[in-house]
Formats: sequence, structure tokens, C-alpha cells
Amino acid sequence: MKTMERICSHDIEFRYFSKSKNAVPDESEIEHVKECLIQNYLQGELCMLKILNRREYEFRGWWSIVS
Repeated sequence: MKTMERICSHDIEFRYFSKSKNAVPDESEIEHVKECLIQNYLQGELCMLKILNRREYEFRGWWSIVS
């Protein structure tokens, strides 16, 4: 699943290695990327845990600056 977010004046592409509609960045993932951008990172790995219907799911992927 691929999504875009505007963070710190940058367009950030989130690419999760899942086709689930739940593989979208949550507030903690966005804060994580914001901290990475402040530290001058241009891309990084994503690992997000979500609890859905009392089950835990792990969504892994990659984020990068588009513009």
C-alpha cells in the first residue's frame, strides 16, 4: 500500500509491503518520520504494529522524500 503525507514541508511517500487497507501511517509513524527529517534522514524503514479485532498485525515498509 502506498500513501503520501506532507511532513515538515516535504511530500513523504509511505510504502508498506502489504495490500491491506489498514497499512496506512498512523500518528506515531508520522511523528517518527518527522523526527528522522529533523535529524536530516532522507528515507527510512517503517515497522508499525496495529491491533485490529483483538489481533496484532505488523506492517513493514519504507518511507522516502518525494519533494
